[in-house]
Amino acid sequence: MDGGDIMIDTDKYENITPERWTVDEEDPYRVVDVQECTIARTDFVNIEEEREWQLANARLIADAPLLLAEVKRLRELLVEAAHCIHEMEGMAYAEADPDDFAKHAMEFRGNVSTTIGADAPWGDEE
Repeated sequence: MDGGDIMIDTDKYENITPERWTVDEEDPYRVVDVQECTIARTDFVNIEEEREWQLANARLIADAPLLLAEVKRLRELLVEAAHCIHEMEGMAYAEADPDDFAKHAMEFRGNVSTTIGADAPWGDEE
């Protein structure tokens, strides 16, 4: 699955159970909220070979609200990055003060580093 052309409509998730979801320690195929209400079950097929998949699916479901929050946060960062790049391009075309250009570049780099940490292309050299 490539996913390159797929845009998730995060608005359709606005009314999910607001509390933290977890995998039930006593029943690891059950995802519950903080009030022990069942959010989902993953053991509808009783095939022993599929138990690891079912456990992994339960963990993924339990983390769904965290993943949704991360998608939203990263989208905001992309919008901020796009604005920063647009501003830097304008400065380059206007032959702006190199110090101003460098300042914007470092702010952008700092925002990216904060978000992706060690995965930044420049590593830990900051």
